[in-house]
Amino acid sequence: GFDRGHLTPASNHRASQEVMDQTFLLSNISPQVGVGFNRHYWARFEQFTRDLLNHWNDVYICTGPLWIPEKGDDNKYYVKYEVIGDPPKVAVPTHFYKVILTTNKKNTQNSPQPPPTSPPNQPLLQHNKESSTSSQQQNSTMNNSISSPYISSSSHDVDSSQQFGLGAFVIPNKPISPKT
Repeated sequence: GFDRGHLTPASNHRASQEVMDQTFLLSNISPQVGVGFNRHYWARFEQFTRDLLNHWNDVYICTGPLWIPEKGDDNKYYVKYEVIGDPPKVAVPTHFYKVILTTNKKNTQNSPQPPPTSPPNQPLLQHNKESSTSSQQQNSTMNNSISSPYISSSSHDVDSSQQFGLGAFVIPNKPISPKT
């Protein structure tokens, strides 16, 4: 089934009860697969973003739902998604994105890593070979390089002299098993 997944986690907003309550507004909620995604992989990904605060003074995160097209048997692309509710009115996203910008590095030791996925994330809609990155680049930490917007996960090694980091991630809304 689906959870009412938070785009901005309630646990990130403990400054006051009022602020935490605002994370439960429908504008911050999106249907997420419960077991294997929201309660597991997404929760680990949210912890990764909180861990960034131990290494950076400022962390800015933009998160949202996506409806990614899939190639049909006729080689055309179609957007297909489930609609839930009674009557059905809520479109279930096929994916979610997070864009993370960090500034003012404060700790160069043991930078946090985004949670691994199995199978590895694959490029989404590549328009040419220049838009792809290696799996090594996709599985490393964040830095000041920006790769193609068509890659499902992109981030790069952080040099201790860098003053900002940038990572962009597209994550499918389905159960994701951690790598063992």
